[in-house]
This record gives sequence, structure tokens and C-alpha cells, in this order.
Amino acid sequence: KFLRVLDMEDVPVDILPDYVMYLFSLRYLSLRRTRIKELPESIGQLRNLQTLNTMGTNIEALPRGISKLINLRHLLVGRFISGNFTGVRIPSSISKMKKLQSLGCIESEGNIIRLIGSMTQLTFLGITNVKERDEEDLCASIQEMKVLSRLLLFVADGEEFLRVDALSSPPPYLDRLDLIGKLEKVPHWFCSLQCLTHLYMRGSSLEEDLLPHIEALP
Repeated sequence: KFLRVLDMEDVPVDILPDYVMYLFSLRYLSLRRTRIKELPESIGQLRNLQTLNTMGTNIEALPRGISKLINLRHLLVGRFISGNFTGVRIPSSISKMKKLQSLGCIESEGNIIRLIGSMTQLTFLGITNVKERDEEDLCASIQEMKVLSRLLLFVADGEEFLRVDALSSPPPYLDRLDLIGKLEKVPHWFCSLQCLTHLYMRGSSLEEDLLPHIEALP
């Protein structure tokens, strides 16, 4: 009854056992790389849960009950499909979770990018399926996240550009940046990344030389 940590990583289970929902003292739950396909609506009963990790499972979407986890700090989700990393769909009510610090990787769908702009407490944000038309909402939301230290963006597909130029200035404490997808040019705010220690870019297809921009970073 008083279990606080349950790590089921790599355990060959297909469904989350019912008894887990009665572990009211649970703080940490990892289902990483299990075969679980969905979480029950009753997941919201785990009111003391602070970390939920479902990375590498078959979960495509989170139930609405996830937003009842009022003490959740870290929500780590995402799955691999044919070798490509894909985010998980989340309910719009996720924006009410004001204690959440880590949110990734979620799938850009509907108005979710606009809604997460109110989650100014985030230090890590990862979004997949980012489309060109998301630029204004995406940049407006990131602009509000003053304590963000890690940002991970995956473009929707090989035909779309990852557009982030509407961002007037990056979060001041950003130290890890992952941009996965084609870029038309180096973002104008790149030179403002004064705290950056980690940069990962894949498939950018940039024609201009990135090295002078990197050289200018302290």
C-alpha cells in the first residue's frame, strides 16, 4: 500500500494491472518499453504521482484522467514507429497541470500548441509532428516559457519546414536544443543562445554555413 516507486521498464506486460490504481502513495511510475497500448481513465486516482514515464510503449494517446494528476512534475511519453520517434496525443486539459515541469514528447494536434503557452513552469518541452502552420502559435507559447532549459522539436514530415523564426528571443536559460527537420535558414535568435551546451540538428538541409553561428556561442 505504501509503495512509492514502481519501475516496470522492459517487463513483458500488455496492460497496466488494476492494482496499480490503488497505490495511492506512488510517486514514480515507469512503464518504459513495455507492450502497454493504453492507460486507463482511472490513472487519475494516483494523485501523489510525480513522474510518469511511458517512453517506448505502444501508447498513442493519453486519457483525459491524466489531468487529475495534480502533483505530476514529469510526463515522459513517446513511441517508435518503423524507427521514427513519434509523440503521444494529449488531452487539452493538460494545460491545467501547473506543477508539470517536463512535458515530452507530445504530438502537435488541434490547438494543443496554443494551450501549452499557459504552462510557463515547464523546463523541458518536446513536440513532434510540428507543421509549418504551427509557427505563430509555437513561437508564442515558447516565448512565455521563461524557465525552459530544454527544447525538442520534430517536423511533421520531410516535405515540411521547421519554422521557428517568429520567436523574438529564445528562453534565457535554454541549454539543450534539438531541431529535427528541414530549416530554410539559421533562426535569427540563434546567436542569443548564451547558455547553450548541447545542440542536435538532423535533416536541416541548410545551405548556409552553420559553423560561424556555432563559433559565436560562448
